[in-house]
Amino acid sequence: MNLALRRINIEKGINLNLVHEDKFDINLLSIYFVLSLDRKDVTKNALLPLVLERCARSSIVQKKLEKTHNSNVGIRIIKEGEKQIISFTAKGPRFNKLQDKMVMMELIDILKSLICTPYSTDDIFSQQFVSREKENLKKIIEDRRINKEIYVKERCIEEMYRNEKFSIHPLGYIEDLDKIDNVTLYKHYKEILDKAMIEIFYIGDLDDHLVEYIIDSFKYKRDSVMELSRESVTGNVQIKNMVYEHLDLDPGWLVIGYRSGIPYEDILYNGLEVGSYILGGGPNSKLFKMVREKDIAHNMNCKLYKHKSLMLINGRVNSEDFQKIIAGIRTEIDNLKKGSFTKEDMNISKQSIKASIKSMYEDKLLFSDFLLGRILIEDGRSLDETLMEIDRVSKDEIVEASKSIKADTIYFHGKPI
Repeated sequence: MNLALRRINIEKGINLNLVHEDKFDINLLSIYFVLSLDRKDVTKNALLPLVLERCARSSIVQKKLEKTHNSNVGIRIIKEGEKQIISFTAKGPRFNKLQDKMVMMELIDILKSLICTPYSTDDIFSQQFVSREKENLKKIIEDRRINKEIYVKERCIEEMYRNEKFSIHPLGYIEDLDKIDNVTLYKHYKEILDKAMIEIFYIGDLDDHLVEYIIDSFKYKRDSVMELSRESVTGNVQIKNMVYEHLDLDPGWLVIGYRSGIPYEDILYNGLEVGSYILGGGPNSKLFKMVREKDIAHNMNCKLYKHKSLMLINGRVNSEDFQKIIAGIRTEIDNLKKGSFTKEDMNISKQSIKASIKSMYEDKLLFSDFLLGRILIEDGRSLDETLMEIDRVSKDEIVEASKSIKADTIYFHGKPI
């Protein structure tokens, strides 16, 4: 798994990242426009993939795609820390014959056409397209509440980081939609093309000719590129937040947000990650065993967000058991800080973390996103080096890292307590 990533600077703010890999039956080209997660632009950025896909379906792009069998193009919005990312992807066949390479080159042309010259009239998007996709985006935003497990974690983050960019939702806000029209959206998109940081990833069959073709396709000079600042990480908790969203729902959803203040490049971060898995990373975790033995919750797990060194514990809890589960979680965290866990706990957690990292390699799109994340945090380690560092985490490092965990926000979505 010691995959070599070759990085080439094409132009100012445009980089090509190459991974020669023949494990899968597809080749993947991903182009990421990396933007600051800003409240004033977030809804326009979220609307763009919908409008551009509509453009693709209504233009020569779609006709070209129909001729490239077993190939497709997709556009997504991703949140990575305090960055909002517009992702364009093209999947093509392995180079089993010469025609396959030609298909991949045609897909590169299609993607370039979709990005640089989307279907438009007089340098504006179609008002009909924009109006339809505004309605679609409104529905997507409204449907956030359907998946409660995701929704409640997002709500806890919004409350916990309300004065920071990390609280901004990448899908945007309904109240912004009325201010967006086809002219303003197209102008905004042109600014993105001119100023966004662009990271291009190609994973699959490679040769020098294809590399040169990608470079030539996306080589264009720009006067300036957006500066992207590093996320601030703090472990300070000035005052504990208690947020209740009362609904006639029992069991309800509990989320507790913890700050640690350990940045991801700190050696102790690995100890924090292993500790979080010991606490709530699966059926062998302390929280899982606690709720099963005491029968005071339906499930409970833990997730670490590296960009803010944030730990979220969440699960379904009956309102009558609310205080018991809060006390139980506090006890398990205190035990972690005291080193009350075994070598077997550590080994199981390390294996889980490594399996999670390796699983990303099984899907080229997930793997591409994973590699982008490492570029954004300037993590130059190979995958093997990352896995070895997880293996080397000691009990003392877990204890030391766990001592930094401080409760910040308690969010409950359910029946009044």
